[in-house]
This record gives sequence, C-alpha cells and structure tokens, in this order.
Amino acid sequence: MDSFNIGEYGQQILVNMGQDLSTATDLTIIIEPKVGKIKEISVGVTVGLVDVLIHNTTYLANQYLEYTTKNGDIDRPGQWRKKGIVKLSSIANLISDFEIFTVLE
Repeated sequence: MDSFNIGEYGQQILVNMGQDLSTATDLTIIIEPKVGKIKEISVGVTVGLVDVLIHNTTYLANQYLEYTTKNGDIDRPGQWRKKGIVKLSSIANLISDFEIFTVLE
C-alpha cells in the first residue's frame, strides 16, 4: 500500500528487504512523518510468507517485512517514509533504504 488515511489502522505496511529473512531476528520497521516523531516498531513485525505484487514489483516470500498498523500509528497527514532493519546473524545487520508513502487527510 502506498497511501493511508489519517487515523487509519488495520492496514499493512510492507518493506522489501531483498534478501532471505527466514532466519532473521530483531525485526524492526521504522516509520517517520516528514514533520513529527520517528516511530520504531518491533512488536507485531513479521516476515512475509507469500509472494506479493505491489505496483509491478514482486516482494518475494521471506524477503519482506510486514506490519499491521495499530490505532495511533498513522497520526498526521503528509509524506512519510519507512524502512526495515533486521539482524541476520551475530555479525550481520541488514537495513533497507527508505521508501516514501503518503498519508491523506
């Protein structure tokens, strides 16, 4: 999903990591409004288990993070950005690039 409505919840945020995450730990999604506080979310973040097509891009099973928004997560309109962080091993941490999404009033 590329856009949300302010106050909307129960919708999925997906972050494509582009690598096998089947053994990854410490799954985190960061969402950040253009103006406001960064939200670092770990509780409820999981690895996607099925292939998903989003705007002509396939997010492969076990290569993306997913999170279902809760009440209060999406609390202001405007541009937001999201990224994922996972621990692959004791010597490897993976951080995705930021992706932009929009929150409508």
